[in-house]
Amino acid sequence: MTRPATLDPMPNERIAVTGVGIVSALGVGADATFRRLMTGERGFSPIQSFDTKDARCRNAANVAELDVSAVEPRAEREGFSRSDALAVVSAREALSSARFRGGRLGIAHAGTTGAMLETETDLSALRVFDAGD
Repeated sequence: MTRPATLDPMPNERIAVTGVGIVSALGVGADATFRRLMTGERGFSPIQSFDTKDARCRNAANVAELDVSAVEPRAEREGFSRSDALAVVSAREALSSARFRGGRLGIAHAGTTGAMLETETDLSALRVFDAGD
């Protein structure tokens, strides 16, 4: 039986958030992030993952505690990005905190930047035109 089309895709269904996973500049893990957030800490610090000598901004919300090599699959090492690692670590924590053992699953995942270092590499290859050119 097919559900009739409506503007509300799930008119009578409930959603339960059963697990949370966070990787942030305040820490790896929801507990660590929340604890530091509640003490008023800020996650911004000088960027250390690439040279900012010629950049207008030298601070960012770095995720310094993330060890990409600890989560990257051996078969995909070459194409595995830092953003991939952020997603894997947060998804693992969410599944663990939900005590997920199989069955029906829905995931909502969000991030603030995607493949930042890859984007920076691509952008540095482009010539930036000045208004005076």
